[in-house]
Amino acid sequence: MEMKNICGKIPVELHEKLKLEIEELGISIPKYLEMVIEEHIARKGEKTNMADLRTVAVQVTEDLFSRLKAVLAKNGMKQKDFLIGLIEEALKKRKPNGKRNQQKLRNRKKSHPKRNWKKLSLQNRNG
Repeated sequence: MEMKNICGKIPVELHEKLKLEIEELGISIPKYLEMVIEEHIARKGEKTNMADLRTVAVQVTEDLFSRLKAVLAKNGMKQKDFLIGLIEEALKKRKPNGKRNQQKLRNRKKSHPKRNWKKLSLQNRNG
């Protein structure tokens, strides 16, 4: 792939933040800039109705977060795309296929009536 040079001056404070993040991710400045520019252009191109979107958030340890960011940076991936891919893959594996699996699900639902999870969790805390 042919490469072109890009340069420009930025505030010292921003440069320090940039250096820290690059060091944490363990990647080069050119790789980091490529990743950031691609993310920006991709976001600009997304034309999604915000009312159709839902947020999924989890808290992870600092170690797991750093490892995730490093893998994303090394592979030039966006966190959003990576996580959506994982969710879609997991859902495909668990997707019922055919009448037999659908019947099993119906039978499970009949044998396990809906529970009041809020009440159940409160009982577990108290006793």
